[in-house]
Amino acid sequence: DVGCGSGRFVLIRAQRLAGTANVLGLEIREKLVQRAQAWADRLELRNCRFIFTNATVSWKSLLQTYPGPIELVSMQFPDPYFKKKHHKRRHVQPQLVEEIACTMKPGAKVFLQGDVPEVVRWMRDMFERHGSQHFEIAPECRAQPDLMRDEWETPGIAEGAGDDDGEEDEADGSNPITETTPGACPAPSLRWSTDEAAGWLPSNPLEVPTEREVYVGKVNAPVFRVMLMRV
Repeated sequence: DVGCGSGRFVLIRAQRLAGTANVLGLEIREKLVQRAQAWADRLELRNCRFIFTNATVSWKSLLQTYPGPIELVSMQFPDPYFKKKHHKRRHVQPQLVEEIACTMKPGAKVFLQGDVPEVVRWMRDMFERHGSQHFEIAPECRAQPDLMRDEWETPGIAEGAGDDDGEEDEADGSNPITETTPGACPAPSLRWSTDEAAGWLPSNPLEVPTEREVYVGKVNAPVFRVMLMRV
């Protein structure tokens, strides 16, 4: 779980998967990692570990030597960083997508969810832009009767422009969307977004809510979820 925060999701998943799978939480805030690992130790969860790291730049070095298959990667309710000049701080960046693809085998899945549709689209679109040869929309997100279509399509694709708050990019040109395709998000590069048979999952298929997800449920706000599959 990338950006695992306080670790609630990881701890509960580890309890449910005891004896069948290991669960790893990656978090950039060291105090949260120390506290979550203390909880895991207190619960005597031998299949659970938390690591203090910036997964955006350290994924491959951490996981390329893991002896077993990586079956699922989750990224849930990340910090939105709304201003365009801050988009480079979002943890789903080209390097992370490429390194996740290198460490997963066909059939493994990536679960993305959040309550800010722009941010979940960003994550989904990053995987398509920088990993489309390795990932596809999972079958459960296509041609199913209960899928949600609201906010699915990235705004401006038809006009050749991506999500934009009207701000100038920083001088270093670090916005990864515009690095790959300067100044535009052309329609051919985002076919997942324009796939009329695809949509958001109506519920959490992992059946373990994060703390943020619990709060969002209490206020009856929508959650936008998509599952991708390594091919």
